[in-house]
Amino acid sequence: MDIVNHKFLEYGEHRGNYYGTSLESVHKVIGEGKVCLLDVQPHEEDFEDMISSAEAMDSQYGHLFEMVIVNGDFAMAFNKLRAELEKLETEEPQWIPVEWT
Repeated sequence: MDIVNHKFLEYGEHRGNYYGTSLESVHKVIGEGKVCLLDVQPHEEDFEDMISSAEAMDSQYGHLFEMVIVNGDFAMAFNKLRAELEKLETEEPQWIPVEWT
């Protein structure tokens, strides 16, 4: 079974059928030189762990991020992401200190 063999990035069951996003489909998009965006809906019980993990990441690595996009309003989040991606295409490369790698 593909789920047991970890061939899905995410999956779920609905009315006895399994649905999900295969790793192969994500690799295909990336292989075409595109950026793959996923809108994965977490289960309710996963929220507490996600909030805890997000807080830990923010406290440890927050200084490395230029922005955080909160997906409260999908259209607003999408427009903000698109604007930032467009800026990346036109800006000069940004360099980081070698000791960060």
